[in-house]
Amino acid sequence: MAVQRSWSMQFVFMVGSFFLSLLLLTIVGSARTIRVDDDEGADYSNIQEAIDAAEVGDTIRVYDGTYYENIVMNKTVSLIGNGSTTTTIDGGGNGDVIQITANWMNISGFNITNAGTGAGDYGIWIISSNNSIFDNSFSFNRDGIHLNGYGGQCNFNRLINNCFFKNGKNSISGSIANHTIFQNNLCDDPIGMTFDASSYMIIINNIIENNNYGIKIFGSSAGTCNSNLIENNSISSKHIGISFWEATNITISNNSITTCTTGISGYLYFSAKICGNFIMNNSEGIKIQIAKYNLIVNNTIFQNTVGIIIQKWWTGDPSTDNTIYHNNIYNNTEYGINATDNAGYETDATNNWWGDPSGPYHPSDNPDGKGDNVTDFVLFDPWISSPSDYFAPEAIIDSVTPGLALEGEEIHFLGQGKAYNSITRYIWSSSINGELYNGSSPSFSLSYLSNGSHTIFLTVLDDFGVYSDEVSVAITANGRPVGEITVISPNPVKKNQIISFTAEGRDDGSIERYVWRSDLDGPLYNGSNTVFTLSSLSVGNHTIYLKVLDDLDAWSHEVNISLTVLPNKIPVISITSPGEGNTVKGTVTVEGMASDEDGTIEKVEISIDGVTWLPTSGTESWSYVLKTEELENGKITIKTRSHDGENYSEEKSITVTVENIKEGGGDDGFLPGFGILNLLVVFVICAVLRSWKKQTKQ
Repeated sequence: MAVQRSWSMQFVFMVGSFFLSLLLLTIVGSARTIRVDDDEGADYSNIQEAIDAAEVGDTIRVYDGTYYENIVMNKTVSLIGNGSTTTTIDGGGNGDVIQITANWMNISGFNITNAGTGAGDYGIWIISSNNSIFDNSFSFNRDGIHLNGYGGQCNFNRLINNCFFKNGKNSISGSIANHTIFQNNLCDDPIGMTFDASSYMIIINNIIENNNYGIKIFGSSAGTCNSNLIENNSISSKHIGISFWEATNITISNNSITTCTTGISGYLYFSAKICGNFIMNNSEGIKIQIAKYNLIVNNTIFQNTVGIIIQKWWTGDPSTDNTIYHNNIYNNTEYGINATDNAGYETDATNNWWGDPSGPYHPSDNPDGKGDNVTDFVLFDPWISSPSDYFAPEAIIDSVTPGLALEGEEIHFLGQGKAYNSITRYIWSSSINGELYNGSSPSFSLSYLSNGSHTIFLTVLDDFGVYSDEVSVAITANGRPVGEITVISPNPVKKNQIISFTAEGRDDGSIERYVWRSDLDGPLYNGSNTVFTLSSLSVGNHTIYLKVLDDLDAWSHEVNISLTVLPNKIPVISITSPGEGNTVKGTVTVEGMASDEDGTIEKVEISIDGVTWLPTSGTESWSYVLKTEELENGKITIKTRSHDGENYSEEKSITVTVENIKEGGGDDGFLPGFGILNLLVVFVICAVLRSWKKQTKQ
């Protein structure tokens, strides 16, 4: 059995559409306000002229006065009067006062009066959808408002806060007027509301009085009459309060129905719910004829002549499979229930209050009963010994866990139902997967929800056959993402060498995070990049793990790969020239070799007699030009070392002797032969002096 959607949800949706229509009209195009006044000073003195000049989305503001017009509204505008007591549209006794042929109209603030008297003359005639008629009064029309869906669409209209009086026949009438709201209206005409072949209507919080018929709903060959709601209305009629036939799934709840010949009368109807009504001072409280699978529960039916009448159709077809539970049926003067005209077919009327703890009076089955009389073909035992406090069941979702489920993961559903007696069925469904469970257990589990955002609904059924309203909760079923390690390079790697980690993530959404870790060093990276590098892994055999997170907070399974980090081997160095103990002079090239078993030599350095380390030319094969002339003669120590980017090698050293020849010989620092040169200079000077003296004497 399909889960039944609650009337309250439909009502909220339809009221919301009313306000949406107002919003749409205010934002269409560059909407203007056009002013109409039958005195001077406005844009127009005639409403129809203003409509003809208007553009879609405009508002026509009509000021106080009486406007003698028959108006056709053929474009989407708002027609706003100055109030139903001061702004009148008078049809002059001819035709319709207003015809609405375009969708999304708003009409408010008028007294709409004096339509023609013919069968098709109305205060407002609607042959379109999504219109809002509110805060108006209707008088001296054949019908105040007529909604006509024959040959077209007349759906999702709203009639709210209107007053109907002194109209010739119906306050409101309609044919194929589906999904319409009638709310807070006052209907004081011969017939309050009449609807033919109209479904999914909401008739709520209206006052319907002084009528021959309060509300008439019936099917026809042009359509069905299905799933209408009549709720919280006050109905006081001269003949029948609510009359319906050829109808299915109608709900009549929490109404006050008084002083009628028949409070509720139904013919040829099925699966109706008549719940929570106050039915008093009628000749017949409820009359059902050829009616099946209906529920009459939690009503107060008292001070009527007959509380409930159950009848066959004139062809002999009976009323069967009806349930009358937990009603207060008392102080009805003739019968609480009279089923004489349904002879041969018993009606279940157990668990009702009959006005006395002793139960209803039946001459043979309960002759001691002091409550209301019942006839044959009524099952009344057991009865309840005090007025009924029955309440409709309530569904409660305790938990649906986890709220974010991975595809294929088991999900646990736990609910409960509050009921007068007991809950017989729990019905769970998903907005994506449809019905999930229909059974007697308040909990169940499954693991096949489709990926996506689900609204999970729960409704419960009590032992009187009444469904609760639905309750809901949102959960998400998410396919688990997949993470993949595409490359770690280099591998193996030596300590402190830069390592590049590359990953790939796949999901039906997006990957938000990549999380890497090592079994030896712990967390390595947590971020949105697919590639990262590091050089700080410790020496050893690592297992590197990766997992990814998607945009719905679902984690992948971890994947892993092995990575080896090797310790760094110390480089080595040697000096090949000059040799140990050699004597050197002048410019000398110091040469050698360096190597690293697990890497490369980054640099080679040399130091002379412990002075600052200086760079050499080359690495694996290196050299250094040493100018010994800049050194003192004698022994010197030459040291070298190599570096592989992480560690220095052990130092290698040699000792050589610097022996450069000094000018004058010896160790005094003069060059050799300097004394002879001095003697020659003295000799030359003496010769020059002798020559000069000879010349002087001559």
